[in-house]
Amino acid sequence: MLEATVRADVVVTHEQIETDAAAAATHFVGSPKVLMDHRDPFGVLGEQYGLACRLYRTEGGVTNSPSTAHPIAALTDAQTRALEKSRQD
Repeated sequence: MLEATVRADVVVTHEQIETDAAAAATHFVGSPKVLMDHRDPFGVLGEQYGLACRLYRTEGGVTNSPSTAHPIAALTDAQTRALEKSRQD
């Protein structure tokens, strides 16, 4: 999936969450969790924090990872927000 979105100005980091306390402190709702500009583009209101496998709603139904289209759309949205913010500054 990353191959479809590789850009020199994008930094990808990984963080391992090992305890329920760490999950609560980082608002971790399950693996995999993806943040873009410190936002969870796949977040659903009311999700519980904890060590769990995350489910994603996709065009094909519920699955254990987002479709390729979802992160690409989220990256496009983040880029649009960044451009709009830079124009305001």
